[in-house]
Amino acid sequence: MLQKLFGVFLVLLLILFGWAFYNAAQKVRTNQGASPTPSGSALVASPSVFRSPEPTPSNGAGETPRPSASPTVRIRSVSIDVDNDGAGQAVVPALRGMIVRLTLNAMPVNTDPQGLRFASQVVSFGIILPGTSKTVEFTADQSFTLIPYAVSTGSQRPYTIQVSVQ
Repeated sequence: MLQKLFGVFLVLLLILFGWAFYNAAQKVRTNQGASPTPSGSALVASPSVFRSPEPTPSNGAGETPRPSASPTVRIRSVSIDVDNDGAGQAVVPALRGMIVRLTLNAMPVNTDPQGLRFASQVVSFGIILPGTSKTVEFTADQSFTLIPYAVSTGSQRPYTIQVSVQ
């Protein structure tokens, strides 16, 4: 009788542990594909760094309040595929003062074998060989046009990329 009771207890214990492990595995599986902010959840807003600092009590010994946090620098990263006949994106919008990180990817086919050269009055990429990329970073102060040239002939290609600063 004691052996039967022990056997039933053991079976119930195994079922309980099995159920617990199964639920834990299901939670891990469902969280692997989850986005950083699941739908339906509330986003937590951080305090603004642009507010002026709150007055701090002074002890009369000449203390000065701590300076407010510096504003966050905005960075925009853009990657554009290019070849002899066109670009994957013709306009790159940016806000004035924003740092723009622009990457041009020369496609391995339909690109001048000696590469493409992109130039403007603001930035220059130099030569980008087929199948390679180049990145430039600049502060968006003014709008400009990137003009592509075939390296082998020096001829301008039939498209441009506009960087539009607002």
